[in-house]
Amino acid sequence: MSTNRTLHLKTTIALALGLLTVLGVMAPAGAIVNGRSARIQQVPWTVSLQDAEGHFCGGSLIAPDLILTAAHCLEGYTADDVTVLAGATHSDRSRGQRRDAVTLTSHRRYNRNPAFDIALIEVNRPFRENRRVRVIDLASGADVAGAANAVVSGWGDLSETDETPVTRIRSAVVPLVDDATCQAAMQAEGDFIRMGTELCAGGTGTDSCYGDSGGPLVITGQDGSKKLAGVVSWGIECGGATPGVYAEVPAFTRWIGLNS
Repeated sequence: MSTNRTLHLKTTIALALGLLTVLGVMAPAGAIVNGRSARIQQVPWTVSLQDAEGHFCGGSLIAPDLILTAAHCLEGYTADDVTVLAGATHSDRSRGQRRDAVTLTSHRRYNRNPAFDIALIEVNRPFRENRRVRVIDLASGADVAGAANAVVSGWGDLSETDETPVTRIRSAVVPLVDDATCQAAMQAEGDFIRMGTELCAGGTGTDSCYGDSGGPLVITGQDGSKKLAGVVSWGIECGGATPGVYAEVPAFTRWIGLNS
């Protein structure tokens, strides 16, 4: 079996045990493989989650004071540990808007089932929207069904073996992969996806990687606007023949609104 990638290198032992129990030998996903350097103006909804050591995961701005990310990114953290940087092309520079986290809310089912790998971060004051900072709308199921490709962005590793720190944001276009095709590819590696809460993209050598966890998978919706379709979650290696797996945003719309 291939070695599965871990996008967030600070995942705790408890999470690892849960992943092994529920999904087999699997790890969460994290920079962009075979992508290209970007400017934050091109993906202004993308934010960097940071701790005392700097960037550790990505996220998406879905309201002026609310970030959507992956639950595995927040393992072991409290709100006091996390800041959010928006509007910055480079994750290690002061330019941009920085806010402190005040609440971290992971999906209540995540501890029992890592296929619910989604979380919210509320910050202490709203971000100011401009050409470098923009809220992104959530995709509907119809939006996803009508899309063929998506854009993933983040500050993750460049490949499975290249751990050179990436401080400039990168992005890549990846094809969406239907559930049946993705499931067959995962089963060949001894894993599986949970249809209904996870979607797949990539498998062509272009991929998210370590450090991209929690970041956005964005499509063009039926109305022509950019929509958030997925949250970087996990995969088998970076940039291989197996698609990357993302939390499927339309499946969590009610939860994101905290109505359930």
